[in-house]
Amino acid sequence: MRPMIITTRLATVADIETIRDLTIQYHREFGSGPGPHDIPAPEGPQGMFNVLLAEQDGEVLGMLALQRVHNLSAGTRYLLLSDIFVPPRGRRHGVARELMRAVRDLAPTLHCQGMSLVVSQVNIPALTTAARAGFTSHDLLLFTYSEDG
Repeated sequence: MRPMIITTRLATVADIETIRDLTIQYHREFGSGPGPHDIPAPEGPQGMFNVLLAEQDGEVLGMLALQRVHNLSAGTRYLLLSDIFVPPRGRRHGVARELMRAVRDLAPTLHCQGMSLVVSQVNIPALTTAARAGFTSHDLLLFTYSEDG
């Protein structure tokens, strides 16, 4: 089997349906969350919210959502990464690894000094990918508030 040549790019508004489809696949597979009701439009390199897409020959094989966050007390900006998903057809081909490499390269161009990743403690493949990409766990806690309870 020949190795996949994977490219990455920031999503545009034209990719909303693709992002929605990937989000639906994620929810079907993992059965978590309320579902993809209101997918925000990617804002481009100057915006706060973006989605990085991995492709092979124009076919989207995975996504990674990222937001620029400001840590005022430290005086830094960093990327908050979430919603990394690679459908089964793209797994075990380096798609997640390429998304992580690409976002690491993208951070300085977005004037960010670091990255944080939100991932479930039971998502072993994502934890493994994160560790291989150089992320380390820490003792900070993530708290979530929702009007829905």
